[in-house]
Amino acid sequence: MPHRQKRARTIAQRGDLIAEVDPRRPSGRLLRQAGMDVSYVDLADVTHLEFDYMRWLRIVLHGAGARRVLHIGGGACAL
Repeated sequence: MPHRQKRARTIAQRGDLIAEVDPRRPSGRLLRQAGMDVSYVDLADVTHLEFDYMRWLRIVLHGAGARRVLHIGGGACAL
């Protein structure tokens, strides 16, 4: 999400973790840690993948014929 134009609205903060509303997608939520974008989810469209690595993973999984995937991860990253 490197080309954000508008200022995001902070909805929660704890330490250096900040949750923001994406000004380009009102249902989008961005998690930032130490000034870096680390996780993103669009509450209205969970198929929207904001980060490149997530789109690449979708291509790989789709090519492998995966129909459903559940990832429970850590490190404040979303898949």
